[in-house]
Amino acid sequence: MSELEFKKPFRIQVLKPPGGVNITDQNLGFKPQALERTSKAFTFKHMGCSDGFECGKLPTAFRELQDIGQKNDFSIGTIEVDIPDQQGQTQTVYIFGPTAFMEDITAFIQAEAKGTSGLGGEQIFFRTALTSGEELTKAKGWFDLSNHYFFFIDEGMFERTLDLFKYPRPEPNTSPSTQPPQTPDEIPELTT
Repeated sequence: MSELEFKKPFRIQVLKPPGGVNITDQNLGFKPQALERTSKAFTFKHMGCSDGFECGKLPTAFRELQDIGQKNDFSIGTIEVDIPDQQGQTQTVYIFGPTAFMEDITAFIQAEAKGTSGLGGEQIFFRTALTSGEELTKAKGWFDLSNHYFFFIDEGMFERTLDLFKYPRPEPNTSPSTQPPQTPDEIPELTT
């Protein structure tokens, strides 16, 4: 992973608030103790398509995310997105991803909020989560497997994910900016 190149998002894992390990999580390829740890930050929404989500692809993407973090190539911050069909209403989105991708990540999130991202693959319910919240979806966070970034509309899940990966808290109300992680040997073993 020496040269990072942003890829068009295709496989994005939907994350729900913490709620324990779900039976379908066992197919994701994580060690049982890793699933216990991640379940304190978020739970995985079964995406219905095993291609790209099961058989070790998520643990591999998490391992790559840890590698990027160990090189201090990460940014943590917030952006505001317009809530569809609600004039003047915005939602804070919390981002945790490679510094080199922050402009692309921000553009993708803004486009996804408008329904114009052209995302391939599974429906990620971001726009629905912005407009309907808990009524239609429990989606509160997302992880892009190809580009190694998280984004959340739930600050608690965001903070628990920072804790999970041992990343420091961002300054309040900041645009995405570099916030280096703690030393690499303190990042927990999450993957197989």
